[in-house]
Amino acid sequence: MRREKRAAGTESANSDKAKITKAAFDQIENGMTYDEVKNIIGGEGELLSEAGNKGEQFHAVVYMYEGEAAGSNASFTFLDGKLQVKGQYGLK
Repeated sequence: MRREKRAAGTESANSDKAKITKAAFDQIENGMTYDEVKNIIGGEGELLSEAGNKGEQFHAVVYMYEGEAAGSNASFTFLDGKLQVKGQYGLK
């Protein structure tokens, strides 16, 4: 198996994940579904954590999206399929 070297600061295995901008982040509101959030951002985020079982009460998931600037990101916490909390760091 051939392994490719990556230069410092290049994308990792998450390079296929959508990037988020501050403009997209600002459009996202509590109560939205993950599908609505994905449509605004333009793709899947990275699943950081999940508690409970899908379809059952108190099912919680947290997704993270990287921003375009180094170290920038946004996270979204969904409870029972609806966005409850969003946060961002360094988005432009």
